[in-house]
Amino acid sequence: MIIDDIGKQPLTSEELFARLRNISIAEVKTLIYKVEDMLANESLLASIPPCNAIVVGDMHGDIAVCLAIAKLMLAETENFRVIFLGDYVDRGPHQVDVINMVLILKLKFPARVIMLRGNHETPLINEINGFHDCLSRQFGASDSKILWHLYNRLFKVLPLAAISWNNIFFVHGGIPEQLTSLSEIDALPREFNPADSRVIEMLWNDPDTSKKSSGFKKSARGGPAKKFGESKFIEFIEKMKITFIVRGHEEFNEGYRYFFNNKLLSIYSSRHVIVSPLEKQIKPKILRIDENGEMHIVTIEPEILESCRFDQYE
Repeated sequence: MIIDDIGKQPLTSEELFARLRNISIAEVKTLIYKVEDMLANESLLASIPPCNAIVVGDMHGDIAVCLAIAKLMLAETENFRVIFLGDYVDRGPHQVDVINMVLILKLKFPARVIMLRGNHETPLINEINGFHDCLSRQFGASDSKILWHLYNRLFKVLPLAAISWNNIFFVHGGIPEQLTSLSEIDALPREFNPADSRVIEMLWNDPDTSKKSSGFKKSARGGPAKKFGESKFIEFIEKMKITFIVRGHEEFNEGYRYFFNNKLLSIYSSRHVIVSPLEKQIKPKILRIDENGEMHIVTIEPEILESCRFDQYE
């Protein structure tokens, strides 16, 4: 299995990619089952002890970025963690490879890899935005239906948020209107397609910087998604005793954006975007956090893989 090769000897990005592309259906199922069992016993609010860490935003099938993160982790020490903010799948051409690489890292380094759930880790979204089709192309129509269900069964047990030793809160989308305490997160339902408003809003909500905004209001994304203004944000972090929030969910040309007096950071770690004119403008970012709590935004400059140079977006 590919996990047996990881860490034994240094592998180039091309070698890692070749192993991912050659993964068998049996290996994928084993990988999913093992990580699902592991996650089912973990809290929906992951705890992060003092460490050096990187935070990775939406990757959306960008395998070059994902492999750069994997190689970075493999070169680091035991006191190093990676916090993924979700949205591993949909949009990009290598969604299956990206989620498999992250699952392999989680299986090999269970305490050092935090995998949060994004809004694309739900069947209603990833059935129509690319992941289902990618599975079908790689594994065939019959096997892909089974694998798609297994991946989504795993997705429903992914943590919804994380809290660090220095009270930094990590979430894919945004703050939920009805959450009364952080401890409440662990008791939230684990569902294929979330129905609880608190879960939905942690996956879907966005900050609102318009001058007239102060509370929660309907989002242009539609459905139950909301936008939250600065006053509600301040109320939330004070009530939860949070010092800072890091989230993903939105793409920006520069790969990141600060909100609300630099107390909220949105990070985007993929070159793959919705609006095609932006494709070559986006610069994927990650956030580095050291044991002392100092934070630095870093640009990821992924190696262009010859074996997928002519794939869409590469």
